[in-house]
Amino acid sequence: MTLSDCWKELAAISDERMRQVNLKHGNGHGANLSKLRALAKKIKSNHELALELWATGDADARLLSMLIIKARLLGLADLDRVVHEVGFVKTLEWFQQHVLENPSTPRRCASSGRVPSRTSWPARAGVSPHIAW
Repeated sequence: MTLSDCWKELAAISDERMRQVNLKHGNGHGANLSKLRALAKKIKSNHELALELWATGDADARLLSMLIIKARLLGLADLDRVVHEVGFVKTLEWFQQHVLENPSTPRRCASSGRVPSRTSWPARAGVSPHIAW
């Protein structure tokens, strides 16, 4: 499946009204999560597509990317970039669940020189550039 195919599928399962409601609660997704999981099951693991989806910055695309990414193929620089770009609570939860808690994820986080504050996404994910995780 290509990125354009994913966009068509995501558009079919997204609802702008749901997105607006979710934004009030700290989430930016408009897709039905059950349908999103079914789409991920249809796609299966696809690391390259997952990185492309993440790069779009769209909340629905990023949630889908967390479901199809191969955590063991993420380099330390990729992990550092992703943890700083999370953006929404649901994306953070799925990042923790599908990437950080995955036993094949590299255990040491590369320090980018950015020190997380209490409100930054890395701090909320429990990742510090000063501590191996």
